[in-house]
Amino acid sequence: AVTYLKGRYREDDTFLEFAEIIQQEITNLDTFISGFLSTSMDDYDPGAVDLQGLLRRIETIISLQSAAAGVEVTLVCEGSLLVRMNRFQVEHALLNILNNALQALPEGGHVVIESSVEQVAGKEMVQISISDDGPGMPRGEVTRAGLSRISSDRRGRGFGLFLAREVFQKHGGFLEIHSEQGKGTRVVVGLPLVGESSSR
Repeated sequence: AVTYLKGRYREDDTFLEFAEIIQQEITNLDTFISGFLSTSMDDYDPGAVDLQGLLRRIETIISLQSAAAGVEVTLVCEGSLLVRMNRFQVEHALLNILNNALQALPEGGHVVIESSVEQVAGKEMVQISISDDGPGMPRGEVTRAGLSRISSDRRGRGFGLFLAREVFQKHGGFLEIHSEQGKGTRVVVGLPLVGESSSR
């Protein structure tokens, strides 16, 4: 169907951009499901990925959804950083976090995605922060999701965040949530730069 539509609307550059994303995601999911059925998830080894390119792709993927919801998404990512990751797993973990933010925000809300390099436990890591000005998270959701690292004033949204945390921990990183009802939520994830150990 995507191949047909690409031919039908080949003059529409915006449609073609999203059709390419759909086609690539179909291929990614096919590869993921085939690998999941035949091997362990640990066989998906991390590699060097350009963070800026990944975040810009994610910004494009969610742009139609954010526009339909009337939510402004701002990406702040300066320079090119090579980060050690399995691109498929990390991309979809970040999309899960962003989808949570978009679903929680009313029209006119804002989401800010920022990246920085920080020293964490003696390692140089990239931190990606996803902040929204939504209603915040109800008390107890982090406990249900199993996010035990997060103290009582940090809260999570559902099982999806538990899986996202597992992805980042598997990569030698982390996921933390800071939330206050009525003041919004900030999710911070960390990943090792290329050259740093990703001790699991």
